[in-house]
Formats: sequence, structure tokens, C-alpha cells
Amino acid sequence: MKTLHRLFLRGLLCSILLGIAQFSLIAQQKPYKANLSDAEKIYGLSLFWQEVNYNFAFFHQIPHLNWDSTYKAFIPKVLATYSTEDYYRVLAKMGALLKDGHTSIRFPREVYQTYSNLKIRLKAIQKRAFVTNVDQLLSKQIPIGSELLKVNGQPLKKYLKAQILPYIFASTEHDLWNKGISRMFFGKRGDKFQLTFGTPQGKISQITLRRDRKGVKWVKQIQKKPLISFKWLSQKMAYLKLDNFMNNQIKADFLKVLPELYKAKGIVIDVRDNPGGNGKNAVFIVKHFTEQKKLKGAKTHSRIHSSSLKAWGSWFEYSLDQNPQMKLNPEQRENFKYYQGKAWKTDLNVNKNDLKVKKISVPLVVLTNHYTGSAAEDFLIYLSNLKRATRVGQLTNGSTGQPLLVWLPGGGNAVICAKRDTYPNGKDFVGVGVKPHIEVNPSVEDFVKNNDVILKKGVEVLKEKIKNSK
Repeated sequence: MKTLHRLFLRGLLCSILLGIAQFSLIAQQKPYKANLSDAEKIYGLSLFWQEVNYNFAFFHQIPHLNWDSTYKAFIPKVLATYSTEDYYRVLAKMGALLKDGHTSIRFPREVYQTYSNLKIRLKAIQKRAFVTNVDQLLSKQIPIGSELLKVNGQPLKKYLKAQILPYIFASTEHDLWNKGISRMFFGKRGDKFQLTFGTPQGKISQITLRRDRKGVKWVKQIQKKPLISFKWLSQKMAYLKLDNFMNNQIKADFLKVLPELYKAKGIVIDVRDNPGGNGKNAVFIVKHFTEQKKLKGAKTHSRIHSSSLKAWGSWFEYSLDQNPQMKLNPEQRENFKYYQGKAWKTDLNVNKNDLKVKKISVPLVVLTNHYTGSAAEDFLIYLSNLKRATRVGQLTNGSTGQPLLVWLPGGGNAVICAKRDTYPNGKDFVGVGVKPHIEVNPSVEDFVKNNDVILKKGVEVLKEKIKNSK
């Protein structure tokens, strides 16, 4: 009888494991349906909670968030959803509590296919929203430079705080508002909004717009930006714009402008609006600016797991509860870390500089803003070791790392930042931003007048550095 019972349990376990394996495979194949079952909703929520619990790298930055309690609180919320789109929106609200720009919930493709945007583009300036581009047919009512004041009768900030910001994944306050404003109208095609603008001429303009960019003709044509832009600011100063590090083609493009860079007495490197990409491309460029044989980058921290060490550590929790004065020896403390999920592996990124080319040794100024992120921030960390690159501009985005991809029921997915990058000394820049040596924050007036105060200050600083280097 016992044998039959064991066989039954073994068969049941195999069936459950097979079902889970098949479900995971199906999820990866993106089987979309308009509304998931309750079981699928709970499974997706649980999978997201579990992977965050085991792998998320920044719990130390949100000490007041109890992830287990959050999971329990969201069970009835996901069960109350009426569609797959609504379900993913609830998951996004849960994930946004992690306050990380390299973590997110991505909706199924079938949902995104029903989305569009208004025929305007917005940019955040000091938590205010300004029009940077607009459809030609709307340009008289909403000129470029207009400020969005109200949405559906609500003041902008009130609307954002209630309807948009709770769903935004961001590591810093400035990135939260930048993303919230630039993405605030992305959603279901056809939805209408009553908007109130203040124009550059001081007039108030009210208009109702519908989400649909079909047939849009922008006042400013959208052109693909080159990976690298080069120009002379004067006979002595060169300007090098690095748009992003995503495409390996940037290496070849950099080598094309290298002969010109050799002629410069000083160089402005502009990584404003650079969202990052492949860190190897960033390092390749840095190697041309130093004779250092080893380049130190960010220190990386990853959580590590061991079932046996966790098991040994589990026995100390009860003992410590009963006797808070109890002292653990070093081995016991280490095992207890595994039980608590606080065991880490740390590595320092060191790249060999074995390029057999002439190196650039002139003074450098690097321009940054709130949109400088990810691998572009790693680029700044490498440059900081040169001790001659002066950063001018704003705090950077403050988000980098390595996302873990997790497929969810319905065909969407979650990405969870599983790697924490810091300065080589262990100090955080994620959640803060890389600080400029000389901070320059453009004003609303600078934006309206197209006054590039960051570049102007950078040129001023570089002139002084060139003068002092003689």
C-alpha cells in the first residue's frame, strides 16, 4: 500500500512539474488572449515576485518596501483585473515600487499593437512639460515651445502623480519625471484628451487631441542621428558627439575621426542624451585617450545562491529571535547571509589597454545631462580614472545594470535588474546619477530660446584647461 502511495505521489509530482515546464514553454511562445485565467494571473504574479526576490540587485535602496507584503497585497488586485492589458498594468504598478530604471514590465505585443500617441512630443524641464515637436496641422494652436498646463481639467503635476508616475520604472527622481512626461500619452489608440497649453507668446490654447499618429507630419523632421558627430569649435577645440553605444559601427566611425582628434588642443566629448548600449564600445573609445595599461570600470555586485548554505543558515533565525545577544562565528554569519538573500559576488571591471596606436593626451571636457544613462555612465566611470576629464552639465540618468528576462503568461515579460554597478570604491551612482564636476541646469528660458548653456560652459572650462596646460 505504501509503495502504491509513493508511486501515486511521484506520478502527481511529475505531472505538476511537466505542467509547469509546458506552461513556461507556452509563455515563451507568447500565446495572447484577451483575459487570462485566475490561475495564470496568480502564476505570473508569483513568478515575478519570485524572480525579483531572488535576483533584484537594489533592495538596499528601498529599505521601507516589504516585498512579501507587496506580493500579498497584489493578489486580490490581479484577480480583480478584467483584461490582459489591465493585468499587466497592475503588474507594472507593483514593479514600479522597486524604483529601478533597468527593471520593467513589458506588455504583450498584441496590446502594444493597439497603442498610439498624440501628435505632439513633450520634454521635461524642471518637472514641467514643453512641446518639442508637433504635427504641422496643429502648429498654430500648439507652437513648439508651448507648455502643457492641464490634462482633462487637472493641473499637470496632479494628473501625472495620479495617473502616470505610479507606473513608471525609474531609479532617480529626475528620470521619473522625464519618463512620465515624455511617455504620458502613450496608450490605447483613439482615446481623447482635453489639453490646455501656454504658448511662447503668452496665450492660453485649449484643444482636444486623440491618440493616433497616423499621417503625422512633424514640424521638425525626424532624422536618424549619426553614431558620431565631429566638428571644430575653434582652431584649437574639437567637438565629439557620441549618440549611443548600441551599434558596434561606432568603433569604425570613431577611427574615421581619430586623425582630426589628434590635431586638437582640447576636446569636448558630448554624451548628453546618450542612453547607453554596449559597454565594450564605450571602453574602446576610452582606450584612445590614455596610456594606462589597465582601465578600471564599475565594480559589479551580483547576488549568489546556495541551497545548502541557505539551509544551514536557516537554523539561526529562531536562535537569534530567542537570544538577540547570541554571537555567530564567521562561518555562521556567512551562512545566515545566504538564508537572508544577502550573499553577494563582487568583481571589478578591468580592461586591458593593448591598443598599439597614438594616444590622445589633451585636456577633456565631457557634457552630461539627465538622459545620459547605462553604458554611457559606465563610459564616464572609465574616463574618471584619467583625472583630466571634467564633467560639465547635469546629473546623469542614474540607472545601469544587467536585466534578467522573465516571460509571463499572455506573452509579455518582465526584466529585472540583477547586477548592481558602483564606482570602483563601492559608492553608488545608480539611484543617484554620476555627478558633474561643474553642474549646469538649463532653465525654461534657455529651452525656449534654444540657449545651450551646458555647451557654452563646457567651452569656457575647456579654454581655461588648455590655457593652464601650456
